[in-house]
Amino acid sequence: MAFLAKGKKADLVNVCEELGENVPPNSRVPDIKHIILESKNFNEEAVRIMLDRIIGERLEEAEAERQQLEHELSGNDLNVKLSSDDLNVKLRLSSGKLNYNV
Repeated sequence: MAFLAKGKKADLVNVCEELGENVPPNSRVPDIKHIILESKNFNEEAVRIMLDRIIGERLEEAEAERQQLEHELSGNDLNVKLSSDDLNVKLRLSSGKLNYNV
C-alpha cells in the first residue's frame, strides 16, 4: 500500500480515527500503517480517498495560516519589545526594514 507513504504521521492517525481504530500515543509510522491495513474497516479505495482528503485539508489549513500571517505582516508594523534585567531592546519592522533601539 504505497499510497500510505504520502501521508504524515498526523494524517495516518486521522485515518485510523476515521476507521474507528485507536492509536497508542507512542506509535511510529510503520505501526500506524499496520493498524490501518489490519483494520476490519479497511477498504483500499476508501482509505485512499480518505487520506487524500485529510492531506488536502491539512494543506489548505497551512496555506490559510500562511496567508493570514502574510496579511498581518504586510500592512501593519510589528513592534516587539524584548527585555531582561540589563537590556531593553525595541524592534520595529516596517516596510521590510528592521529598526531597533537599545
